[in-house]
Amino acid sequence: MLGNDYTARHNAFAHGSYQGVAQNVRCTDDVLPQTDKWYHLVLCKDIDNYYFYIDGQLICANPLNGAKAFYGTGIVRAMIGARNNYGQASNVLIDDVHLYNRALNQEEINALFKGDTSIPSSITLKAENENACGGEQIRLIAEGSSNDAVFQWKIDKVLVSPETGQEFLYTLPRRSADYELSIDVEASYVGSCFKVNPANTSKIISVKNCVTPHNDKQLLVPNVFTPNHDGVNDTWEIRNWDAYPDTKIFVYSRWGEVIFQSTGYLTAWDGTYRGKTVMPGMYPYKIYSEGKLLSNGTINILR
Repeated sequence: MLGNDYTARHNAFAHGSYQGVAQNVRCTDDVLPQTDKWYHLVLCKDIDNYYFYIDGQLICANPLNGAKAFYGTGIVRAMIGARNNYGQASNVLIDDVHLYNRALNQEEINALFKGDTSIPSSITLKAENENACGGEQIRLIAEGSSNDAVFQWKIDKVLVSPETGQEFLYTLPRRSADYELSIDVEASYVGSCFKVNPANTSKIISVKNCVTPHNDKQLLVPNVFTPNHDGVNDTWEIRNWDAYPDTKIFVYSRWGEVIFQSTGYLTAWDGTYRGKTVMPGMYPYKIYSEGKLLSNGTINILR
């Protein structure tokens, strides 16, 4: 809001909300802003508070106290620069109006005010087991500084295409001696509201020439695979299923619909349902032997 001694309650820039009665909160001094000058105003609202910024600086933060906006039961017009009844218009120029579906953070507000929306980013890389044996599967997890990151992986400097998920399940090659494997990952943010600079990191994995002891009768059920047709982890490879009689396998959607079922498991599931690859996400599964529940959990399908 921009007021000039409005009902003797506030001057200058302010923010407010109408909850049946005016709930205006003055956030500046009782001095009208200088004319013939541009101002950058940002109002953010999260679940608990309002935050009001002028020229990149936080002016005030006010709690909602559980209040919700209420403008009556008639037609409410969305207006910029005036009230919804077309009255009390501000005598100003307004340019570059941005609306977001989330509260911006201080870094993003600073970038908008300065006109440079190139935001730095960072990325971390974790390995489930950094001293694994050849032939084992290893889970790699990349975490970017923004939720909308897209990840690109390289193994020994060779691009793993078109893997773009945050997690990457990789089967370590067997070799005649111990060796080191180079993992590189880059995070880019092509879908972000702001231009975020790409970030990359790398890690060296020590791989041992060893044989992992295991029970030949133990049912081994991976909890993730990537049906993206790149030749790596494209199917859900369940091991030792044939050691259990009358094996039946079911995979369900989040609504409980069976999207895959098999008696025996001669052909591994490729992540499709009705001829199409399912969307990335978590899918519950159950495995039975002779009518008894043998294993259950969730599969994380990545792209």
